[in-house]
Amino acid sequence: MRLPLRWKKSHSISAAVRENHLDSLNVLEKSGLRRSGKVTDVKDAPASLVFTITSDQWFERPV
Repeated sequence: MRLPLRWKKSHSISAAVRENHLDSLNVLEKSGLRRSGKVTDVKDAPASLVFTITSDQWFERPV
């Protein structure tokens, strides 16, 4: 995942993925995002897991 340099001015980014989408969850975790919440927004659907990373965490992570 590549982010523009201007992203340094932002505080954080977040992503929401249904908890049954294991490949997508793995991509977020491998990219350095950490689980920060859970949203049950659609009746009878799996919940969405919310992942977040701050700009400092992004630029300090091992590549």
